[in-house]
Amino acid sequence: MGILHDLAPLWRRYKDIFSEAWKERRSLDAPKRSTDELNFLPSALSLRDTPVNPAPRILAWGIIIMFSLALIWSFVGRMDVIASGRGKVVPGSGSKIVQAAEVSVVKSIYVKDGQKVAKGDKLIQLDDKMVAADVERFEAQIAAKRIDHAIATSVLKAMEDHSQPESLRSKLADLPQEDISQADIRLLGRYQAMETAIEEKNAELRQLDTQLAASKASLDGLEQVIPITRELSASLESLTKKDFVSRSQFLGKEQERLVQERSLIDQKFEVEKTSSSRDTSQRQKDNLISRWRQEMLDLQSTSAQDVQVLGKELVKARRRQELMMLVAPVDGTVQELAIKTEGGVVTEAQPLMTIVPTKDPIEIEAMLPNKDVGFVRPGLQVEVKVDAFEFTKYGLVLGTISTLSTDSIEMENVGPVFAMRILVDEVPEEITIAPGMSITAEVKIGSRKIIEYFLSPLNVYLHDSLRER
Repeated sequence: MGILHDLAPLWRRYKDIFSEAWKERRSLDAPKRSTDELNFLPSALSLRDTPVNPAPRILAWGIIIMFSLALIWSFVGRMDVIASGRGKVVPGSGSKIVQAAEVSVVKSIYVKDGQKVAKGDKLIQLDDKMVAADVERFEAQIAAKRIDHAIATSVLKAMEDHSQPESLRSKLADLPQEDISQADIRLLGRYQAMETAIEEKNAELRQLDTQLAASKASLDGLEQVIPITRELSASLESLTKKDFVSRSQFLGKEQERLVQERSLIDQKFEVEKTSSSRDTSQRQKDNLISRWRQEMLDLQSTSAQDVQVLGKELVKARRRQELMMLVAPVDGTVQELAIKTEGGVVTEAQPLMTIVPTKDPIEIEAMLPNKDVGFVRPGLQVEVKVDAFEFTKYGLVLGTISTLSTDSIEMENVGPVFAMRILVDEVPEEITIAPGMSITAEVKIGSRKIIEYFLSPLNVYLHDSLRER
C-alpha cells in the first residue's frame, strides 16, 4: 500500500499533463486554407500547410480493423477437423478374381479385356486330358468293384438257397451290356468251380458210405456165424474126448472158428477206418463250403469299402475336371486378363482375370491414415470427392462409414493404414460413379477454434523443445 500511495501523485500529475496536451492538440495545426491559397504560399509554407493525403491513414486503420476482426473471429469462430483418406470405388461384394485350381495348359480363351459376361459364361478352357483319364480310371475301378460285390452277393444267396445264381443284369443295369455279360460269365464260373469241388467231395462221401455199408454187412454176418461155429467146435471137442469123432474134424472146425474171429476183428477195424475216412471227408467238405462262404463275404465287404473310397476319389476327380472350365462367377466385366496365349501354362492359384460385378451396389473403399483412426468410427457421415468430377462444379458424393478394419495394413511408401468401407447414400445427378474410380474421402471428426489451428505448431514446438540432453 505504501508504494501505491507514493505513485498516486505521479499518476495524477501525468494525467493532468495529458489532459492539457489533449486540449491543445489542435493549436499547432495550420489554418485551413483553400487550394488556391495554398498554391500562392511560399513553398515551405505550402508544404507545411497542405493537409496530408488521408489514403495511407485510411489504409492503416483498415488494416488495423481487419486484423482486429480477424483476431476476434479466431477466438470466436470454429473450423471443422477433417480426416481424409485416398481410395477408390469398388463393387459391394468386391471384384471376383478368377484363378486356376492347379497347374495346367490353356486350351481355349473365350473372352477379352472389357467384355461383358453373364454368370456361368465360359471364360477359359484348360487342358483336362489327364484329369479325364483319372475320371475314367476311377469309373472303371468302381465298376469292377461293383461287379465283385454283385458276384459275391449272388453266390452267397445261391449257397443259402441251394439254387443256381441269378443274372446280374438287374443289379448292374447302368453298366454296359458287355461288362454285364462278362460279369455273368465270371459268376457262373465261380459258382460252377465251387459246385465241382463240392460234388467231388459228395462223390467221395458216397463211395465211403458204400464201403462202410458193405463192411458193416460183413461184420453183421460174422457176428451171427461165429457163435454157431463156437458151439459146433465145443460139441466136436466133447465128442472127440469120447472118441465119437476123429480129432481132425475137431481141429478143422476149431481152425474155422479162429479164422472167423480173426475176420471179425479185421472187419471191425475196416468199419472204424471207413467211418473215420468218411468223417474226414465230411469235415473237408464243410471246410470247403465255409472257406468259399468266407471268401465271398470278404470279397463282398472289401469291394463295398473300395466302392466308397473310389467313389470319393471319383467325386474329387470330377470336381477337378469341372474346374478345368473356368466360368464367370457373376454378371460383370472382364478386367486384368493375365493370359492371352492358347497353349500357355498357368500355375496353381494364379490370378487369370478379374470380374467386376455390374449388378452389385456400389461402395467406396478408402485407406485412413494411422493418425486419424482413433477418431473415426462406423456410422459417421463422409463427403467423397471423385477425382473424375470437379467437386466445386459437380458436387460431393455423400456416404456413411459401414466398417473400419481393426488392424492396420502396411502400404508401400505410406506406412500403416486402416481400410474403411463407405456406403453411398447420395450421388449428384451429374455424377456417374463406376468401380475403379479414385476418390478422396473426408470425415468430419470434430471442430476447434481457429486460433488453435494457428497456435498448434507453436504448442508442439513448446512441448517438444528444451527437453534434449
